[in-house]
Amino acid sequence: MAELSKYEIIYPRTQQAWLTTHNGDGSLWTWDFECLRLDRARHAYSKSPEALPPAMRGYFEANWKDQAAHEMAGMGHIPFRYVHQFDLDKDVTLLELPTSNLMGWMFGDVDDLVLTMSRKDLTAGRFDAVRVQVSN
Repeated sequence: MAELSKYEIIYPRTQQAWLTTHNGDGSLWTWDFECLRLDRARHAYSKSPEALPPAMRGYFEANWKDQAAHEMAGMGHIPFRYVHQFDLDKDVTLLELPTSNLMGWMFGDVDDLVLTMSRKDLTAGRFDAVRVQVSN
């Protein structure tokens, strides 16, 4: 507990609190702790996988494998989620990047970043016409 009490969790638009402090909003500190633990383990693992004990490494590797399977980027497909400017007959998806806990990035409110353009502009090599959208 002494070690955990050193870490602060910042709650967007509300307050800043120590990880071990229970606040009246009923926040689930265990979720905050798990997010912090996953982040610290990911950084330690990326420097040296042996830095994590075998049992922890097995747990995190299984977790990361699952995340990777659901957070994979895509190219040349119909967008995974709805984007405002996409016509299946006229447009193509150049790249779609989903929000990723594994990579530590988030687009919009946990959506996907989608780069699209018209087939006509792609054929003409007009990459200045790429549209960048966030799915919803």
